[in-house]
Amino acid sequence: MARVSSDEQALGYSLRVQEDNISDYCQRNDILVVHVFREDHSAKNFNRPEFQEFLKFAKKSKGNIDLLLFTTWDRFSRNIQDAYFMISKLEKLGIVPMAIQQPIDLSIPENKMMLAVYLVIPEIDNDRRSIKIREGIRKALESGRWCHAAPRGYSYNQDHHSRSIIVPNDDAKHIRFAFEKLDQGLQQADIIRELKKRKFTVLRSRLSEILRNPVYTGMIMVPAYEDKPAQLVDGLHEGIVDQTLFYRVQRILHNNIKKMNRPKGYRKREELPYRGMLLCSKCHMPLTGSASRSRSGQKYYYYHCNHCHKERFRAEKVEEIIGKVMESFKFRKQVSELYKEMVRLILKGGVTERDAKRRNILDQTKKLEGRLEKLQDMLADGELDPKDYQPMRAKYEFQKQSKLTEFDDLLGMDDQYDEIVKTGTSTIYNLGQAWISETIEGKINLLGSIFPEKLEILEENCRTTKVNDFLRFIVQVDKELKENEKGQLSPYLKLSRQVETTGVEPVTS
Repeated sequence: MARVSSDEQALGYSLRVQEDNISDYCQRNDILVVHVFREDHSAKNFNRPEFQEFLKFAKKSKGNIDLLLFTTWDRFSRNIQDAYFMISKLEKLGIVPMAIQQPIDLSIPENKMMLAVYLVIPEIDNDRRSIKIREGIRKALESGRWCHAAPRGYSYNQDHHSRSIIVPNDDAKHIRFAFEKLDQGLQQADIIRELKKRKFTVLRSRLSEILRNPVYTGMIMVPAYEDKPAQLVDGLHEGIVDQTLFYRVQRILHNNIKKMNRPKGYRKREELPYRGMLLCSKCHMPLTGSASRSRSGQKYYYYHCNHCHKERFRAEKVEEIIGKVMESFKFRKQVSELYKEMVRLILKGGVTERDAKRRNILDQTKKLEGRLEKLQDMLADGELDPKDYQPMRAKYEFQKQSKLTEFDDLLGMDDQYDEIVKTGTSTIYNLGQAWISETIEGKINLLGSIFPEKLEILEENCRTTKVNDFLRFIVQVDKELKENEKGQLSPYLKLSRQVETTGVEPVTS
């Protein structure tokens, strides 16, 4: 198998070079080539069309294929978790993956350490490259240069330094029209109809994004990154609407949301609380739920698949299976104390982080107040034109109010981490009892935190592709549990073939 990705073509990793190397290797070692696969997709995962074709071919030819050859391990995968899973899957098909330039005998346990090195280096390279790209984008945004796809109303052009910059295009007048009409009291649905008459089509959700985007005022919102807070900076591009109009529109949109006063989600039925959290094990589509009335008039509730119509479970049966899974998670006292200490350290870090954020917000608020005072002095001294004063004052007032709101939110957070640790460890140590006494909403939250992916209900147990890493490692530390001797988390829980296995091989989070 030969693979390249678009950014590697210039580095000499051509398909032809890889094919020639593999062909020479096969001739020297008397290996018969039964098929050649060529890829031009990234190796971040195995959802690659050509690799999927290889898997189909391998299953059809099971017993007739011994080796999957490639030049180096980064041609195979750049994700260590996926790589281990795929190696295990290929071994079940009787196929040994081998890098001809980095040969490893996987039958020798110690060689797995070298395999980990070969696999983790490409992943580190990918992660480091991703960090550099994100940092580069942020630097460009901080300098006022828009570096994403051009927003509607703008097109890319070049400035006098031959650098890319967005400039208003023919659609700018429609964007300005939308802001003005909302400011005049027109509803968004009516604005969309008016824009359609002007040959400018936009979806309702997209119009909301446009009306909230400060890029149309000549400003750029730089998102938060690591310890750096989000900030609004002056852009190098020309604005389409003035800032005074923009902030009036923001107040209108904010008030409209408050008037709607509706819940963000739908209320789950008490009889079918796990609807939306379960998958059909046959077609892997979400299960829905409904009631069925018997001849006597009694209602019975079922989870069922509306896609393949091959699965149907009584709601009581589903509740029983999930309850057994929860009750089967057991912890020794030492493991519970370890969990308790780790959570305490995490939450203490959270308190420190919040304190730092509060101090940072107060500092930024003082700076904004200083700018507002300076504006007033400049206006009083005649150094600032009144027409320039209003939009600048509106901008700083808006930023100040935003910071004060953020500060109030942080003050309202519960810093009593000792009580949180006590409650959390009590729940995790007595998970089965906590599950029985939980409310419907509590069960849904608990289930979602333990199983990030949806569950598949089987006859007497269930299956999922992923379990909370923290819980999984805590359970596996407890070697006294018989069910953990085989790497199982629970006798009532099966991990899907798509989940990465853990054993002697290194696993990244």
